[in-house]
Amino acid sequence: MVTITRGRKVVHLLKVLFFTLVIPIFIPIRPLDVLAQDVSIQKIIKDLQKNLNRKKTRPFDLSFHKKDASKLNILYERFSDQFPNTNWEIERSENLFDGRPSINIKISGIIKKGDHLYQLKSFQKIGFEIKDRKIINNEIINSYSILTSKKNNLPISIAIPNTVLTGTRYDLDIIFDEPIQNSIIAGGIINLTNQQIHSYKHPKIELSPLQGGGLFKSVQAPLKPGMQHWAALLAHPDGLISVTKSVKIVSNKSELIN
Repeated sequence: MVTITRGRKVVHLLKVLFFTLVIPIFIPIRPLDVLAQDVSIQKIIKDLQKNLNRKKTRPFDLSFHKKDASKLNILYERFSDQFPNTNWEIERSENLFDGRPSINIKISGIIKKGDHLYQLKSFQKIGFEIKDRKIINNEIINSYSILTSKKNNLPISIAIPNTVLTGTRYDLDIIFDEPIQNSIIAGGIINLTNQQIHSYKHPKIELSPLQGGGLFKSVQAPLKPGMQHWAALLAHPDGLISVTKSVKIVSNKSELIN
């Protein structure tokens, strides 16, 4: 039987994962008062990816307007302190339902803490507008991050929707891809508040025994549009897995995305 007494390890795992949730852009989107201009988004993507992978001290200055760039540079510096060896991949994605362009950002990296190695995989889709050949009014459309023990990389699937309608119920499922056999696993998931996210404080997640090969939870979306952010922790005899996932709450079916 496995007794979970990994307090410091869990705290660190949650703390570093928090930065991956906020690094992309927790800047509220403003009304669509400026249409995206006909500019080369591919150049923005190329410059941003190059600056991030070359570890420039202010990598967002060239691609974002000054106010947003300053906030993102601070977040990036804090993120880089936790994950100094990361690789960024940025690619153009399909336009959003309202015509705004979007990009996909993939982050991968490894962090060493004592004798332990952790592997990060993170994804964000970001919608935005263009003004003076720079990004403005950026908005997280969906995002997730997974942090796992590198020594025993346990494959999982995240079955959580990217968008849901206001007031509807939806499932939060994190599933082990391989049979757990007789292993004892535990886990928990909580809804993150904006205060927790902006303060960079790690959440306290109570772990309970899990059955059925993963973590399964049904929740109800708020009655008002916005974002819900979830943090989950799973403990397996072979290692720990920490997950963050954002869900966009919308009031119009046309805004639903897979």
